Amino acid sequence: MAGVSPVRIAARDAPASTVNLQVTTQNRIHRYAYREHIMTPKETVQNLYAAFATGDVPTVLSILSPDIQWTEAAGFPYAGTYVGPEAVLNGVFARLGTEWDAFAALPQQLVAEGDTVIAIGEYSGTYKATNKPMRVPMVHVWTVTDGTVTRFVQHTDTKLLAEQIAPASASATA
Repeated sequence: MAGVSPVRIAARDAPASTVNLQVTTQNRIHRYAYREHIMTPKETVQNLYAAFATGDVPTVLSILSPDIQWTEAAGFPYAGTYVGPEAVLNGVFARLGTEWDAFAALPQQLVAEGDTVIAIGEYSGTYKATNKPMRVPMVHVWTVTDGTVTRFVQHTDTKLLAEQIAPASASATA
């Protein structure tokens, strides 16, 4: 084609999430900036719950920051703060998988503001030690930074949970 020079695309120095392109046609320079899609904190948490629902632990762990601080509520069977994905895997996820049948965290609503995402929903499952089912409300507070979860704080009705999974008392059976 006469009068049309080849298109040249040159990447420029830019942050990892942005690619600046310079396109030259017929001695005219056109500059474009393309931004890679980085998930919002809410999308990150939605993907995390979707991975939980399918038992995709590797994906869940990949979303956690290397120095995540994961806090389970006082009074919950796994109460305490776990630092790092391996601690969360061993202290929480592995125990949920071995001590419960069909344990689920079911968010019914996600509310996001900045880097914070709040999930409101319920837990359900059957505690293997007593073979008793439970269903209790829960609230999770997530902090998401640059697409990874850096903090998790659990809130739940631990008294109701304890009542629902407790073994039958000796006086109730006598």
